[in-house]
Amino acid sequence: MTDARLRIMLRNYEQAPSLGLADSIITEYRRITGLPALGTSEEFRVASTVPEQRVRDLLTSALEGGTGYWAFIWDQEFAPGLEYADFREGGKMQIPNNYHHPFELIPFVPGCALLIVDSNEVSSNNEGGEADLPEGTEIWRLDRQSIQDGLQVMATNYPRHWSNFIEQNDDAETGDVFLQCCLMGKIVYC
Repeated sequence: MTDARLRIMLRNYEQAPSLGLADSIITEYRRITGLPALGTSEEFRVASTVPEQRVRDLLTSALEGGTGYWAFIWDQEFAPGLEYADFREGGKMQIPNNYHHPFELIPFVPGCALLIVDSNEVSSNNEGGEADLPEGTEIWRLDRQSIQDGLQVMATNYPRHWSNFIEQNDDAETGDVFLQCCLMGKIVYC
């Protein structure tokens, strides 16, 4: 770009607010100089470190109120040497002075997971209250990796919910979105 052309653009820019031309002059300048236009799909990737306790609290919001309309904990998987009793009150996997329901601890332990299904797929066989799953029912696995992946999906694709979580303004809806991100990689149930 020549100095003369730049001087003309700058002179026009000084008059631009009164003429309503500021945006078009800036856009043209950025085009000529090879700078990307503002408002394009350029992104900033920001990594966040979140304490495990905050994530556990978010899972608690999901399990205690946000997902009851679609999620059913079908079963659990345990690492070798662990069993459900280890996660109960007084068990070796409970956090001292900070009780959590076993379902809120199990998926954070390497080798352990909650197996979750769509509650609409579960039916009672009326024999002792046991539930049955139709053949072919999808079973989702909630473990440390799916939690990590779900946090990334929520941060990337659902910034309003991510912001609510980071700013500690999360609720049952935020927990619901989080669990869906962990299990399905997107919001499926609204």
